[in-house]
Amino acid sequence: MMLFRMKGKSVRRGVFAVGLIVVAFVTVGCTGSPVQGDPGPVKTPVTSEATTSASTGSNTSGPTLATLNPCDLLSSADISAIGGSEAGKKSTLAGAPTCDWGVGAAGVNVLVLVDKGTADLSTSGKITETQFGSHQARELRGSAGECRIAIAVTSKSRVDVTGVDDSGSQDKACALGEKAAKLVEPKLPKS
Repeated sequence: MMLFRMKGKSVRRGVFAVGLIVVAFVTVGCTGSPVQGDPGPVKTPVTSEATTSASTGSNTSGPTLATLNPCDLLSSADISAIGGSEAGKKSTLAGAPTCDWGVGAAGVNVLVLVDKGTADLSTSGKITETQFGSHQARELRGSAGECRIAIAVTSKSRVDVTGVDDSGSQDKACALGEKAAKLVEPKLPKS
């Protein structure tokens, strides 16, 4: 079941472009005239502090939001637990990675947004502040039969878990979205 359809630039293209820039800088830094002198050992300071990714605010020793595959955020056991049986179908929405699952006459969508926080959530509908695990979240009851849970990863990034009920029931959509969000949240980088 495809819940969203839009064309956009791929996040992979952006990551590829950043990788090319890094390679260019490393290559430039490694070329030049040789330096005369004793090639003694280089002392590099060792620290035990974890570094933080500027784009996601997450610990770089674990997965970052930019590297998460939304289809990996709900396992087949998770989907089975909420009444589904279909494998996730990965696509993009406005350039952001997304994954859709069919759950009977309903569906779940997970969308990873590395550049939009919960404050950027559309206000066309009823928004309720909530929390899932260690993450702040906002629940948006938008159009009939759709309920979006926007889970904050940082102030400028989030993961949206959307429940959709084909019969148009807002309550069923939110119940499904909340069940899925509870399963997704522990797999997100800590905020």
